[in-house]
Formats: sequence, structure tokens, C-alpha cells
Amino acid sequence: MSAILAFMLASCGGNDQDQEAVVPDNLYAVDRFTGAVDAESTFVTPYVNGKIYSFDENKNLYINYSDLPIFKTEVLRQIITPDHLFLEKSKHIERYKYWVGSSASFKHDELSYSLSSDRQNIPFILSWKYKKLDVSGRPITDDSNNPIHRLGTTAQIMAIIYGIGYEATDTFPQGSVCWQKQSASSSHEYIEFYPEQIAPHVEDTQDIVRSGVWNNVTWIEFQRQEGESALANIKLEIEGDIYWGFYHFKNESLIQVSDQLACDFMNETAFTAFSDSFSKHKKVNEALNGNGSK
Repeated sequence: MSAILAFMLASCGGNDQDQEAVVPDNLYAVDRFTGAVDAESTFVTPYVNGKIYSFDENKNLYINYSDLPIFKTEVLRQIITPDHLFLEKSKHIERYKYWVGSSASFKHDELSYSLSSDRQNIPFILSWKYKKLDVSGRPITDDSNNPIHRLGTTAQIMAIIYGIGYEATDTFPQGSVCWQKQSASSSHEYIEFYPEQIAPHVEDTQDIVRSGVWNNVTWIEFQRQEGESALANIKLEIEGDIYWGFYHFKNESLIQVSDQLACDFMNETAFTAFSDSFSKHKKVNEALNGNGSK
């Protein structure tokens, strides 16, 4: 845990100016397991992985993780469009640091970067628009991306019993900023996909919605059942291997629940507060699993 917290407190670089030559500040985020268990279980999943997005003077985008990424995240993602495969994009730099894309920028609260296909130098541009929010003074549990947000009454009682110090009134300190996803766009419609063991997915016995063949790869979309919105529902087979993924149109709205806070990116101040809540989350999780001690 101390290693994770030390990582989370890493310093930022650059200036928050809107000039082409200025390297953007670092952005902070968290990967966590998503799947049906999130909505149905009182227990909080143990997989939470902090990450820092950084940019260099050549407009390359990197992600430095606090631990080895093992669930669906940018550096494990593969992409297929109607005409091209984009696979060789997440080059390992060192330890848990990876290159993600080129021609990267974060301006006007919009992140964009470019990929290239494996066989041809054909750019594929991805971008996301965000809403910048001053969350100073807001309860940290308001953030729907925070694992503690999912703790119910039972978990709060357990936290009190085990003397963990969980406080629903813990707030983001002054100067805390979050960026919340509003929409996404890309230069082509695409499917992002992962090895079967990485992405939680629906059963392939469910009703087929549609299917297609892209770049000689057949894909099948299966119907999601109630409560399965976070599960992958596109099945692909490539050279005998099975993958599961998500279909994306060229333009998508990403607002799931109106007025719900989701810190998709944070500044260092907010992320440090988040890391503290994660420490509490881990203790609560251990207590709920019978590993705590009075």
C-alpha cells in the first residue's frame, strides 16, 4: 500500500496554459475492475490501479501505472475498424510505464491522440471531451469512480465496528479538480477488444443482435441483460483466439446518469485525497472479507 500511495503522490510537470508548445500537466486516474459484481455485491473489488498520464515535448502520451495493469485499460486494448487493425500501440517503456499514442494534446478540456495501424501508417484519431469541475469541499464518496462510493450501509457499519476511521463526510481539499467525460469521437467507428480473461463479458448463449466482418475478422454482438451494461458484448475470433470487446460509433455521448459525479481525470490534489480514501477502502474490504481485526 505504501508503494501505491508513494506513486499517487508523484509530482506534476508543465504549466496549465493553452499554448501549442507547452507540455500539458499530468493527469491522474484510476483503473478498477468493472463488471456485474460492482452493482450486485456488498464487497468491494480489490483491483484498483492508479495511473498517471504524461506528455512529452514531442506530443507523445504515456501512462505510468502504480501496479501491473491486468484488466481492461488503454495499454491492453486492441482496436479494429472496418478496414484496419491497431495492435502495436502500447509499447512498454519501463516497469509499469507505457507509450499510448502520438500527436497527443489536452487542450480546452479535450484529450486527443493518434494511433497507427500495424501494417500501414494510417492515423486513427481518438478524442474525448471533458467537463472541468472544482470539487473542493465535496464529499469524496460523491465520486462514482471511487470504490468507497459503492460501499453500502453494511460496509459503513463494518467500518465502524473495526475502527477503520471511515468517514462519509471526508471531503476533497481546496484546489481539487476533476474532469468528467462528456463525449467521445474517433476518425472511424471501431471495436475495442481484449483477451477473454481480461474483459468481463456476457454469455455467448444470449441473443445475437448483429454481426459483421471487418478486415477479415468476424465479430458477433450479443444482447446484454439487465445489469450488464459494463460487460463486453462483442465476441471476435482472430487466428483461433477469442476476444471480447465494445462497439464504438464515431460520435458518442458518455453521460450515463445526469448530475452524477465521476472523476475520470483528477489533478494531483484530488488524486492524493482519492488515494487516502482508497486506503480506507482497502481496510473496509479486508474487514468485509473477514481479514480485519478488532
